[in-house]
Amino acid sequence: MILKSLEARNFRQFRDIELEFSTDSDRNVTVIHGQNGSGKTTLMNAFLWGLYEDLRSLENQDQLVNQGAFLETDPGESVQIEVVLEFEHDGRHHTVTRRHTVQKRSEDDQIGQVIDEELTVEYLNEQGEVVEPNTELRYIRQIIPRDLSDLFFFDGEYINDLSGIDNQGEIREAIRKMMGLTILDRSTDHLEWVEKQFREELQNAGGAELQELINKQESKEEEQQQIEQKLEDKKRKKARIQEEINDISAVLEQLDETAELEEKRQNLQDRISDLEDHKQSINSKLEAQLSKNGFLTYAMPAFKETAEDLDELREAGEIPSELSNEFVDDLLESGECICGRELVEGTPHYEEVKGYKSTVNADGLDQTAIKLISHFTQIESATEEFKKDTDELIEERERVDAKINDLRGDVDDIEVKIEELTDDFDDYADETGIDWDEQDIQSPSDLQAARQEKQEEKSSVVKEIGKLEDKIEILDEEIEDLQEEIDAAESEKREANLARKRMQTAKAVRQDMEETYEGFQHTVRERANKRVSETFEDVITSDYEARITDDFGLKIYDPNYDQALPVNKSRGERQVASLSFIGSLVDIARERYEAEEDYKFFSGGIYPIVMDSPFGSLDNQHRRDVSETIPQLANQVIVLATDSQWEGPVKESMLDRIGRQFYLEYEQHGGAHGTPMTTVREETVAAKEVQ
Repeated sequence: MILKSLEARNFRQFRDIELEFSTDSDRNVTVIHGQNGSGKTTLMNAFLWGLYEDLRSLENQDQLVNQGAFLETDPGESVQIEVVLEFEHDGRHHTVTRRHTVQKRSEDDQIGQVIDEELTVEYLNEQGEVVEPNTELRYIRQIIPRDLSDLFFFDGEYINDLSGIDNQGEIREAIRKMMGLTILDRSTDHLEWVEKQFREELQNAGGAELQELINKQESKEEEQQQIEQKLEDKKRKKARIQEEINDISAVLEQLDETAELEEKRQNLQDRISDLEDHKQSINSKLEAQLSKNGFLTYAMPAFKETAEDLDELREAGEIPSELSNEFVDDLLESGECICGRELVEGTPHYEEVKGYKSTVNADGLDQTAIKLISHFTQIESATEEFKKDTDELIEERERVDAKINDLRGDVDDIEVKIEELTDDFDDYADETGIDWDEQDIQSPSDLQAARQEKQEEKSSVVKEIGKLEDKIEILDEEIEDLQEEIDAAESEKREANLARKRMQTAKAVRQDMEETYEGFQHTVRERANKRVSETFEDVITSDYEARITDDFGLKIYDPNYDQALPVNKSRGERQVASLSFIGSLVDIARERYEAEEDYKFFSGGIYPIVMDSPFGSLDNQHRRDVSETIPQLANQVIVLATDSQWEGPVKESMLDRIGRQFYLEYEQHGGAHGTPMTTVREETVAAKEVQ
């Protein structure tokens, strides 16, 4: 289906407009822009009203008729609302026209009453003849089913919802609709109804015993269906909990390095603490040394100077040398030297000893000088030892200081890494989808506790699943036993046997259909997932990947880690992901339509996309991403945007793909009797190099 043109007459603020859309495959985008309130949403509804008589996101839906035209109409007269849509489908030119005739009931009537409705569908066959299908609505819905209108005519809010947190239902439903799985849905529902009808026939045709068996079987089957529904709910809950566990585990895996660094930092801090204790011990030893012998460093020069003076006095004979006069007299009087030689008066030896006597009377100075001279060597030795010990302590303290500084540098480096990883933790924490504030999760240990809680919750659910599966297995056996009894029960009426065969056939076909449905649904999910990933990767600026999960969620992942982490999607990334998803379905439909293979349930088709305000409040970068994505979505794209959304990066990015461009010129009092009115003006598409 390729849209050719749209005409609207007396439709809301549009008195009489006509738009022709671009059908150029290279320039497949038509842009319609205007100020807020100029009629973009009304144009979107013109498509929906013309095709399905639907209205969406439109205030005062009962006031569909143009106000100016209605004010010009006298009571009792009528105004026609008309939408004409022309399009190509399967090589045929189609025209769909929907008209409502609205009668004005009184002078004050502003809404009117619909007195006539008309829908016509025409197409040109191979011979150029105009053909009108017998059933217009069915014909239109065969071309573009009403269920698919959300996928082809959507606004920015829809594509935000599509990639929301709880979007599994939306994604699954979109795939079902797009791939024709609703046919299988209706078929299984119908077969279930047929099975019940045949069962009732069997009940009516069989005897009392047979009817009792069938009643028991029905009761068991109803109980089984209820348990199966509970089982399905529990399995979904288990899958959801497991996904949360995986998310938390992925975060903790990235934070293992933090724990290792914390351990290293603590070890370094312990070493620093030990070294600071050792440094304190060195300082204590230095204090003790300084307190006990520190005076020697300052007194030694004085000692030396005094000793030198004493030496000079002693050499001059002014003070005794090393011996006192009393000691010399004692030796002379004893007649024996300290070396054992005899001292006889008049002998050289006697005179030599006698020469040690000083002629100076020092009044005790001789004793002090002797003591000082005798102890000077000891003082000098103590000073040298003090200096040596002090220097060694100072050198050791300097080595300890240097080691402490090195270790503190290592600690600083580790703390920087920990800070970076802590920032990452905050980011990862947001990405898991867990309500951290509600669960009071503020650290990795809290996260580990949350994972343990989730694992316990999962274990509980697994036990419940096991119990339900056991019940189902028991019921299966009981139902099978009853079926055997029913099969074995003799029936006198031929109708009972026939009804039983029909019932069994309907049941077998339904079960086979359900298996086919489930398998086909996941096959399509896998194909759509591949297309979504490829499209998202081509257009998004980050390294993120978009995926459709096994339970039909649309998520964005960061692949730069060993285990892919789900990220907290920004508004722009959500819109790009949603557009990628829609584009993937449209592409799959186009591929099936063009393939030679004959598909059972869905033969595909060529579908346009009409989107209202797809840019929302995106930043400029994401506007570029979305703008570059849009032309890739389908063979034909029609974009409705406000002036503020259109100007700037959107216009620059899409310029090479725009085939037609229109401006909605809105005047608050431009219509008859000062009513609102919007006219359409086609604009020239400027070349990109001129911009």
